[in-house]
Order: sequence, then C-alpha cells, then structure tokens
Amino acid sequence: EIVVWFGAVVSGSCPELRLDNVVIGDLVHMETSLLGDHVACTSDANGLAFMVAIDRGHLPSDGFAIQLGPDDPPRGAPEERTIVEADLSAPGSTPPPGSVGADTANYPQPVQEAFGASVETGFPRELRLSLRCGAGWIRDLNGIDWTTNAPDADRTWIPPAWSELDNDSIVALFEVDTGDPPTLTVAANGHTQPYTPGSNPPACNPAER
Repeated sequence: EIVVWFGAVVSGSCPELRLDNVVIGDLVHMETSLLGDHVACTSDANGLAFMVAIDRGHLPSDGFAIQLGPDDPPRGAPEERTIVEADLSAPGSTPPPGSVGADTANYPQPVQEAFGASVETGFPRELRLSLRCGAGWIRDLNGIDWTTNAPDADRTWIPPAWSELDNDSIVALFEVDTGDPPTLTVAANGHTQPYTPGSNPPACNPAER
C-alpha cells in the first residue's frame, strides 16, 4: 500500500466532514459529505487531515494526480494538485527525486507585483516590476520608497537591459539587506540595479504612459 494525505479545511461552525470514498485512477480524490443541518457556515478555515492507505494494485502504472475533489484547482494554486510521475504499483517501489510535486505546469503561481510587497532579508524573491513609471523609483516595497543612483532617476528612466524585456513590466529578482542604511538590489536580464531609501518620489500616473 501507499499512504496519501488529504489536507482538507473545514469551517469552524460546520466541522462535520465525513470521508465517504476515495476515487482511484488517473486522478485520485476524495468523496465527502458535510453532516449536520447547517443553513450557513462561517468562512474561517480549519485543518482536517485524512490519511488513507491505497492498495498499489489499483494505481495506474504511468503516474497519477492527487487532489481533494474532482473539480480543477483554482488558477494560481498549483499546490492544490500533486502530480506523481512514477510507477508506484509495484510492491516496495518509491518515487525517484523530482517525480512528485505541485502541478505548476497547468496552474502556475502568479508573480506578485512589487508595489506593496515584502522581501525577507536573506531570501531573494521574484516579483513583477511595472516600468510604466520608469525604474528610477520602486514604491512601497517593505514599506519603503526606493530610489536608484541613475543619472536621471525620474519617471522615465529604465536600464537598457530591462527595456529589452518588455515595455510595461518585467519579472525580476529582488533582494533586501537591512543594513544601515538598508539596500535593495533588483536583477533581471543580466543587469543588477541597486536602490536605497528615498523620499518624495515624482508623481506618476501609469495610465498616462
């Protein structure tokens, strides 16, 4: 047998979720029933795990997917479906490294906009940077407005290497150092641009560009 963990969530006011069956095929998923006479359920999410042993003889030999129910996951939630690209039907078989993971091919996680985002020190993060107001300023990242030492860090300046990627936005790697003063580096297309905290960024309406 193999053991599958189904990580469900339930409302705190409607917690009586019963596991009725596990459908086994190219897609392995639960069939459940919500017990009790409930007119409405609160929107709080509480974990409810089900551990299920599945006879290997029922598994497809060319791999399968695992998710909570039969419906497709929402967009941008690749972790809601686990892909197993291995034959686990033989007794004692184990998945080789890299053969089990989220379904990022069909449900890629959208890249968050840099505006209003946060980056933890020591953990570089990919973010989408709008270039419609130039790249001289990066607004409200970790609660700071950042500026660069570009010759003309106004609302039109963009590093040439970034201009080659897209006229409106790029996906770049952001890294923050909380030194004194803190610094920000943004890397894309082989070019890394440094930033430091600034004040009074020039006004810019992206819709005008």
